[in-house]
Amino acid sequence: MSLMLVRLLGLTTFVCNVFLQTGAVIFEHKSISYAYSPHPYMFAGYLLGQAFLQALWLLRLFVDPWDESGSKTEALTPEASQLAYTPIYALGNACLSAWAIAWLQERYEAAQWISVVNTVLQLYGMFFLKSGTLDTRKDPLTVLASKTCTAAALMFMWKTCGAIDKLSPPPITEQFHSGAVFLVLTIASGPDPYLGLCLLYVLASLYCGQYHNIGWHQTFPWISAAVVIAMGIDSVVGYRNKRNVAGTHDIESGMREAECKT
Repeated sequence: MSLMLVRLLGLTTFVCNVFLQTGAVIFEHKSISYAYSPHPYMFAGYLLGQAFLQALWLLRLFVDPWDESGSKTEALTPEASQLAYTPIYALGNACLSAWAIAWLQERYEAAQWISVVNTVLQLYGMFFLKSGTLDTRKDPLTVLASKTCTAAALMFMWKTCGAIDKLSPPPITEQFHSGAVFLVLTIASGPDPYLGLCLLYVLASLYCGQYHNIGWHQTFPWISAAVVIAMGIDSVVGYRNKRNVAGTHDIESGMREAECKT
């Protein structure tokens, strides 16, 4: 895919998505009785922060670099990970734009299916970047963009489900499965804590938001606590692995130096 097409896809879908999401937030129907829902200010705040992050991320596709002497260098060639992820990002924006239209028309079942498709798409994009096919060490901004998009997809899905879910208390198995999904995503997305922190924000917004289902309202803090514990364990394991790798390199270097001396 050419750089021009990547630019066009990224920018046009970004602008459309921001425009439609702004309309969905401003003109949201106030008569909806949610079983649970993200807090409206926290929901809007996340979308606003994500828009700034994505604008910064997309800017790298258009701005040409300059060298230290002030003379223009060769045209910017974005990291391969950004070029590979942009089509997935554009499809996600298209899904969210369609979600906003369905949401404003109170077609909540259609919005739910759209949010599920978007969540699957964002999970694919996040794990595609993590698979090792692409070197993302020089491109942490793309990794951050993909993980914030994944958390946003989950927030949209929970918001939509809250509009159509029954008000009866959820069964224990459903609560357990939901918590397990958050835990698996937190651990599998490591070693960086980006997604885990975003998921904690999603859970906090669901806890602080409107609710008529006390069962889910009481479940969100327990899932949050489990996510925090998982992040702590993951960080400790990652730190020990780094120390072990560093120690192995030191031993190998010492052995090579001893062999050179002999």
